[in-house]
Amino acid sequence: MKEKGRKKVGVVIVEDEPITRMDLKEMLMEAGYKVIGEASEGFDAIEICTKEHPDVVLLDINMPLLDGLSAAKVIIEEKSADTVILLTAYSDQEFINCAKTIGASGFIVKPIDEKELVPSIEIALAKSRKIQQINRLRKLY
Repeated sequence: MKEKGRKKVGVVIVEDEPITRMDLKEMLMEAGYKVIGEASEGFDAIEICTKEHPDVVLLDINMPLLDGLSAAKVIIEEKSADTVILLTAYSDQEFINCAKTIGASGFIVKPIDEKELVPSIEIALAKSRKIQQINRLRKLY
């Protein structure tokens, strides 16, 4: 069942494997999200996020040129997306610690299925919105 509000949620998919990127796009669209951009490496991800300012970026860690952790760090620091969820085939503690350090809102280990993807996005979005609300309140005082 599609949720009404999801259509307004813009997602950028950053994945160097075309088949995985296509599967993610299909899952997201079926769940009612709007895919507003796709990239296969980190530099393009940064450029798309700067231009589109998505609600969510799904970002693979292991990519050519600029890896996902480095791209995520820039996207988070520049606030060019509301939330970043990292995707990886590896669940090494080193990757998890790095994801926490840079401020990622989620970490999903591949292979990805919709049962895991949608809840992860919804929780990350809720967390992001709560943080934005707190920051707005802080500016008032």
